[in-house]
Amino acid sequence: MISKADILNAKVLIVDDLDANVRLLEQILRGAGYVSIASTMDPTEVCELHRNNRYDLILLDLKMPDMDGFQVMRGSRKLNRTATFRSS
Repeated sequence: MISKADILNAKVLIVDDLDANVRLLEQILRGAGYVSIASTMDPTEVCELHRNNRYDLILLDLKMPDMDGFQVMRGSRKLNRTATFRSS
């Protein structure tokens, strides 16, 4: 059984091109008790960040300039074929 502590220690990556959205999501997650939160506003960094950190959850904006969220998901899936990605 997964404990509440395990859930709150999950590694979370926030990806959004708007700083206000990143800050809001960080605030919400920290308020809920999550302790391992990272963020980027550059979708081209996601694959390298995920390769180095193996996030448990990636909250990903789908509509970003230069590289949309679907392109990010395709690149990230190549790193871990068993990963499940959910978009918002």
